[in-house]
Parts: sequence; C-alpha cells; structure tokens
Amino acid sequence: MDFDEFLLAQHAGIPSQIDSYRQTGTLFEGGRMVDFILCYSKSGKFRADVKIDNEIIYSEGFDGEYAWDSDQALLGDPALSLENSVRWPNPIRSLQVVRDEGHKLTWHGLKELHQQDLVHLTITLNSGSSREYYYDPETCLLQYTLEQRKLEATAKPKIVETAYTDYRDHEGASFAYHLLDQVEDDEKAIVDIQWNYTTINPVLDSNHFTREYLPGY
Repeated sequence: MDFDEFLLAQHAGIPSQIDSYRQTGTLFEGGRMVDFILCYSKSGKFRADVKIDNEIIYSEGFDGEYAWDSDQALLGDPALSLENSVRWPNPIRSLQVVRDEGHKLTWHGLKELHQQDLVHLTITLNSGSSREYYYDPETCLLQYTLEQRKLEATAKPKIVETAYTDYRDHEGASFAYHLLDQVEDDEKAIVDIQWNYTTINPVLDSNHFTREYLPGY
C-alpha cells in the first residue's frame, strides 16, 4: 500500500454523516481523577470540560476564531495549542482532509513500534507544530502518536507517546475508548483517559463552543 492508497482507505472509514461528537469519561492525571467531557465539530470547533462532584471546575476550547479557557481569551502558545486541537486528525476528520487544507503529511512507510509493523507518517501543521502518527495498516486505525511536549513550564520538552486502544464503533466511525500518555521509554503514565460513552451528532446550543456557555451535562 502506498501513501495515496492509505489516505483513501483511511478517509473511506469515516462516515460523512457525522458532523460532531461528544465523549464523556474519566481522566487520571497527577494522582487526581476527574470527569472529562470532550466535544468536537467538523466545523473546526471544540470544547473540553473538567468536572468534580458533577460541577465544572475548568473549561477550554476553540470557537472557530478564538481560543479560550474558563477565565479569559488566550494568546500565544496556549492559544496555538488549542487551535491545533481542531487541525489534527480525529475520528471524524481524516488524514486526507488534513492534507487538503494545506498541512504537510510526510510518509515514512511501515515502521516497527512495540513489536508491530505500523504505517508511520509525520504531520506538520501550517502553524509549525508536528506530530508523528502510527496506524494499523489493515484497519487504518490510529495506534500511537509521538510529539514533543512541555510537561512543566520551565522544563525542556520531552517526547510523549499516546497509545489509542479499545476501539468501539459508533454509526460507522471508530473511537478509541482508552488513551494513555507516557513519556517515551518510561512506563509511568502521565495522563490516562477512559471514555465511558460517545454521543454522535449531539444536540448543541448555538454558542456551545464559546467561553460564555456553561453546559449542564
């Protein structure tokens, strides 16, 4: 399978009728467990909410024009990180769409990772941010990503590997229900997300992706 064949196969596995999705689950980070809600739209918007005891304690997102968190509109690197969140591929956004938007995809062919022969490519967004992607060549499902990430504000960036497992089908689209972030070559998890359920094309308020909106999930 060459690059174009893989892009076509991966794109064909994403149903066109899905415009948005919402996932609800649990996030473990730094010894703390919180409820986590993530909502993406094909229109280039997303929102993440963190809840404890059924109360939202933090929100962040990108409304298609501005990045924001619970307190303010964001600028600089924090804003760029949130804007990039809607540029990377996701369960309803194919690699072909990413390339068609002008972002750079570099094909590396098959590469062994964790004793698996996986399709390996690098995505470099127009913003300059890059991330390595590893896909199962048979199912075209994402298995791992690698990217440099600052884990502390003053620390040097480290390579963080994210594993995507426990795939489940929803209306023809495949969603990984377990995401595990680890520093490369370190078995200690830094972020562990377990999704409980996924809603396809949820009914959303018109200003759902804005900072002013406080959802009552």
